[in-house]
Amino acid sequence: MKFFAAKLEEGVKGGNGKPSVGPVYRNLLSEKGFPPMDSDITTAWDVFSKSVEKFPYNKVLGWRRIVDEKVGPYMWKTYKEAYGEVLQIGSAIRALGAEPGCRVGIYGVNCPQWIIAMEMTHEDVYLSFLPLAHILDRMNEEYFFRKGASVGYYHGDLNVLRDDIQELKPTYLAGVPRVFERIHEGIQKALQELNPRRRFIFNALYQHKLSWLNRGYSHSKASPMADFIAFRKVKTVLIMSFFLYFGSFVFGHYITSPLGGFGFPLKIRDKLGGRIRLLVSGGAPLSCEIEEFLRVTCCCFVVQGYGLTETLGGTALGFPDEMCMLGTVGIPAVYNEIRLEEVAEMGYDPLGEIQAGEICIRGTCLFSGYYKNPELTQEVMKNGWFHTGDIGEIHPNRVLKIIDRKKNLIKLSQGEYVALENLENIYGQNSVVQDIWVYGDSFKSMLVAVIVPNPETVNRWAKDLGFTKPFEELCSLSELHDEHIILELKSTAEKNKLRKFEYIKAVTVETKPFDVERDLVTATLKNRRNNLLKYYQSANVPLYRYKSTKCTENCR
Repeated sequence: MKFFAAKLEEGVKGGNGKPSVGPVYRNLLSEKGFPPMDSDITTAWDVFSKSVEKFPYNKVLGWRRIVDEKVGPYMWKTYKEAYGEVLQIGSAIRALGAEPGCRVGIYGVNCPQWIIAMEMTHEDVYLSFLPLAHILDRMNEEYFFRKGASVGYYHGDLNVLRDDIQELKPTYLAGVPRVFERIHEGIQKALQELNPRRRFIFNALYQHKLSWLNRGYSHSKASPMADFIAFRKVKTVLIMSFFLYFGSFVFGHYITSPLGGFGFPLKIRDKLGGRIRLLVSGGAPLSCEIEEFLRVTCCCFVVQGYGLTETLGGTALGFPDEMCMLGTVGIPAVYNEIRLEEVAEMGYDPLGEIQAGEICIRGTCLFSGYYKNPELTQEVMKNGWFHTGDIGEIHPNRVLKIIDRKKNLIKLSQGEYVALENLENIYGQNSVVQDIWVYGDSFKSMLVAVIVPNPETVNRWAKDLGFTKPFEELCSLSELHDEHIILELKSTAEKNKLRKFEYIKAVTVETKPFDVERDLVTATLKNRRNNLLKYYQSANVPLYRYKSTKCTENCR
């Protein structure tokens, strides 16, 4: 078997109140010790100033000026121009009384001025639309600055983010699983609308390329013929769909034509330019099925990554052309070590046949502590190991897979532990589900869920049964929430071999997707569980019923 990480230490059996810990793993590049860091780079300012010396006339920060309510083309500052403004802003803040070492808060939407102020403390292009305080976006930008590459900022309106992608034509995109799940669902729907001959050809090309990927060929060499005939067009639509999803569009409404020439509209392909080279999924586990589909069809590198603010972002990353890493986040980054720690009450054993437990990180990239919160710092930092709160598995080839968050594991009344986020990822693959929040009360023996149905799927279901009502009225039908949705969820549970107590027994149907405006999801579309519970409790929605329910107008 091929090993992708180095084992430094064997695991240790627990005892006397101490949990068992699994083996310690490192990146193969640091098996003999962490490589020396760049001696001339110790801060973010060093990263930027060194790139100014190397790439003074490269484009660095791009933005779109709005004149008379019209958004113009991207305008760019060079590294040299941005450097001059950094010095001027720094001098102005010093004149206001700020001393070296003091803290300066920066509040604002993504824009060049944010980065220019932040910097006080050659070909690739990155589109920034995640919050700049988010560690994923921050580390992406720092890496691009280090390489003298370019960062363009969205013009502030997520609803028309597709205009920015058409104008900027980025080479790198980072997203969360929920986005890629909806994209996969939409493309699958489009495939079903092809005539049988074209669908057969597409599936044959898919299996042909997949077989060569599984033999170890890179994505660009596995099947250039399949890429040319079909997949380069899927790549274009995926990029467009990525940004339409963030703009609160329903995916099914804009994938309505057959694939390509096979086809999607030619004008979209022309506008986008097709320059994407790398897709990264993070923030939550991405299923093997969807990651495989993206790797086969996107004509670019596709990987999953894992990281936290406390570990300065990238803690682990997959390899793009290693199909055995599907569904995993790969191996430790060069300056990290990873091991698993026993969670006995939940049955996770890092010394078992399948190594499982809480993920712990040690290395040179850890944070120094939580600001003015030494108690919390002591709680998560033990003997030099940062306890992430994430539950993971380490496979025999020494790659890491994320299972769930420790805090998302709940105990039902009969003693069974349930991983809620994992179940949401599984049930979310069903085409009837657009959004889902799975809930379990520790005093109950079953799980329930609030579901936002996919309008396109619901409308097709209604047409087949002869219903001619608007979507909102369809969602109130008992035939939908008491029967169809429950049966669909049961089918998904059986397909994924879930245990009986992991089946959803009742659903509340919501017509409005979970959104940031109501603080029901994070900026990266993760469910805010406590907020969701408070939201539906305040609306007096009875989540536990023998019959499923539709959310009333009180939920608005």
